[in-house]
Amino acid sequence: MSTVPTGSNHQIVITRLINAPRELVFKTFTESQQMAIWWGPHTFSNPSVELDVRVGGSWRIVMKGPDGYEFPVGGTYLEVEEPGRLVYTADHLQDFKGETPPPTAIHDLTFEDRDGKTFMTAVFRFETKEDLEAMVGYQFSAGWNQGMERLEALLGNVK
Repeated sequence: MSTVPTGSNHQIVITRLINAPRELVFKTFTESQQMAIWWGPHTFSNPSVELDVRVGGSWRIVMKGPDGYEFPVGGTYLEVEEPGRLVYTADHLQDFKGETPPPTAIHDLTFEDRDGKTFMTAVFRFETKEDLEAMVGYQFSAGWNQGMERLEALLGNVK
């Protein structure tokens, strides 16, 4: 796993080699019941997951923190290339505990076959340097990597 904030392009890049075939990994990003299990940091649950996985379709997840506070997030699918790529917008859909909500981002995920495993590259693009810095401040990479750990645990039970 690698996490690289790249300032000049206002993006964060996270890579990970996942011990599962890419078709299976792709499904965990496109099936509501799967996503509800792994999305978000370790201490979060996802009481509501709605996915309309097609170009122009929408997605919405309500993440619930350990304190009971709910964080709805959602967006629109821009590209869907099964099982190799997903591109979608990500917006926080309400006030963020009285603070300014995290900025909108474009999530660009690619899934490459590596001898039966999946090399995933996740590029998170932000409009401005300030947006990137805000997400670094929100510990975005740590939260995403915890979600990937949850995903790997799920895939270990599915095989």
